[in-house]
Amino acid sequence: VVMGPIMVSVPPPTHRDLSEIAIADTPASVPSPEPTRRPARQSRRNPITPPASTAPQTAAVASTANIPPAIALGELSAGSEVSNGLRQQTADLLKSQQQRLDSVSRSTFTAHPTEIAQAKAFLQRANTSWNASDYEGAHTLAVKAKVLLDDLKL
Repeated sequence: VVMGPIMVSVPPPTHRDLSEIAIADTPASVPSPEPTRRPARQSRRNPITPPASTAPQTAAVASTANIPPAIALGELSAGSEVSNGLRQQTADLLKSQQQRLDSVSRSTFTAHPTEIAQAKAFLQRANTSWNASDYEGAHTLAVKAKVLLDDLKL
């Protein structure tokens, strides 16, 4: 099947030209941010002289009258609102993956030492997260350990 070129139409931008935006002076009570610079290395041959004027430049702030309202995407959680179901699922997952890791045979360990070491590291970090009440982080790390052990067919 031969297809011709696909035509894509792009809508015009929704923002206005910068010349249309009203520029207001900054209030005197709001200090303008000073740019942070690393100190320049001085050469032994040509010493650097500082600029004649070090007065900070004032930045113009656009009027908020022409800025569209922000889109509400939903509330962010601090992670403290973890369901009991996730907590129990994570506890079960940590326990089962630790049992799988403890039952690794010597031949499997010698054949895949890096994968098993990585799975152990994930489980240790998952337990650390669990003890810090970071149940979502613990769950994520336990799932990573599970995937590694699944790949080894344990």
